[in-house]
Amino acid sequence: MRLRIFTVAALFAPFCLAASPKADASPSSQVLAVQQPILLAKESWTQLSPKQGGFTVLMPGKPIEEKETDKSDDTTTESYTYTVETKEGAFLLGYTEFPSDISADDPQGLLDAATEGLTQDGGKLLRQRKISLSNNPGREVQYKNADGTTGTARIFVVKRRLYQLHAITPQTQDIKKFFDSFKFI
Repeated sequence: MRLRIFTVAALFAPFCLAASPKADASPSSQVLAVQQPILLAKESWTQLSPKQGGFTVLMPGKPIEEKETDKSDDTTTESYTYTVETKEGAFLLGYTEFPSDISADDPQGLLDAATEGLTQDGGKLLRQRKISLSNNPGREVQYKNADGTTGTARIFVVKRRLYQLHAITPQTQDIKKFFDSFKFI
């Protein structure tokens, strides 16, 4: 199961890379980014609550939905992703539904595997911390992609599902709004 979770996390990594703007790694731009006020994205925020998703979240625009089915070892998993690209970056929410309850296994081990999956293509883990939402175990992870862009992810294990939220943007207020709006229903 740990390998499958790692694979699921790796599945979402290309979405993060494809939707991320190129980072400016010059020291002066990093200093300015910290010192200048950060404004909210100009996009209008849209509430997303897919019928079978079990969640609600605000996204900065209308998301593009994709579905992928993986059949292997007599099991089938379905993954759904919702992506919004903005001028400053990208926001992604994805979840994978497994055939059985994965939360009964080792949830922290599953979160470890998902975290490892984020950095498998040459990325680097910058920081992580344990979190929870509605008594479901989670992990907040900040990572740097191989192309130099940074992202922040929140990952949750909930019964048969692994949820992942990714924000790849310098707009910290937008990241907060996205993450804080995510609720299980």
